[in-house]
Amino acid sequence: MLDRTPVIRSLAPLALVAALLLSGCSAGSPVPSASPSAAASSATASPAAAPELHPDGSAEDNLPLFDAVVAQVWAGENRVKGRAYVDALSAAGFARADMQVTADETTVGNPAESIQFSVRWGKDQ
Repeated sequence: MLDRTPVIRSLAPLALVAALLLSGCSAGSPVPSASPSAAASSATASPAAAPELHPDGSAEDNLPLFDAVVAQVWAGENRVKGRAYVDALSAAGFARADMQVTADETTVGNPAESIQFSVRWGKDQ
């Protein structure tokens, strides 16, 4: 029988990081249910604009897009592949030359316990 404990154990830190990132998106308290008239008016309201890249903005201005891209990759099958994050961030408009990512495998070919990735923003080198 195949022992999957090392794989599950190696994904646990990554799952924790994702949970912490996504916990900022949840509401602090439950929202009461809306009345039928409120539900009808909210159904006709336009959806919130998707986050977009602000090349001349600050890192904080671009954090919503970064977070959305990371969440999208995390929801896919390549969530433990650093290359998937780099490719998705690049497709969203972030400069590949400004990115860093750690290895997603150990030197002996096992899955890394965690991966880290970043995008440098601004003029500081």
